[in-house]
Amino acid sequence: MAPSEPPWGVKVTIEGVIAGLIAPVAVGALLVILGPQIAEWFDEPTCEDPEGLQLVDPLGSSASTTHTDLPSEGGLQHPPVLAYDGDLGTGWVEDDKDGFGEHEWVEFTLPAGADLQMVCIVNGYAKDAGLYLTNGRARQLDVVTDAGTTTASLADKSVDEFAAFQSLDISRGQTEKVRLTIRSTRASAGSSGMKDTAISEVEFWVR
Repeated sequence: MAPSEPPWGVKVTIEGVIAGLIAPVAVGALLVILGPQIAEWFDEPTCEDPEGLQLVDPLGSSASTTHTDLPSEGGLQHPPVLAYDGDLGTGWVEDDKDGFGEHEWVEFTLPAGADLQMVCIVNGYAKDAGLYLTNGRARQLDVVTDAGTTTASLADKSVDEFAAFQSLDISRGQTEKVRLTIRSTRASAGSSGMKDTAISEVEFWVR
């Protein structure tokens, strides 16, 4: 005589208990196997660790204004090409005679088909800590690409981190132009402050 099956309710309970015991073990095993892959899926690239993104150099640049130092300061120019020359001691400086550069812009041309994923900048004049403090820097930038427009807010860095890169909120996707327009600024410090806003370096990371 074949043994009878347990009542339906008991059977469901037993199956539930078995599933409850097996499921955590199975999930744990999957996490061990796929853990690194899952972490990679959820990791966002940063300026310090761009993951698998590629750095591209602009093909050219333009700006609404470009500042030229007074002859007593050496008469040096600060065109936008200096914002991607790999030298933190140089940069683009706007030349708004009446303010700190609100509404002035700098634009970069990227290689055709560039799938832009991240823009990193060194905000302010990063030649040294003294110049960082005595020159203005952007508080907010409107970032215009072929994929859309965003407004990026920039935290004010401590003097110890004046040469650090910061990432901008951007519309990701294919673009051949990136325009950064100064929406608001942080004024230079002290009575010796300059009425100039600078961006020392810009990096473009693509997929």
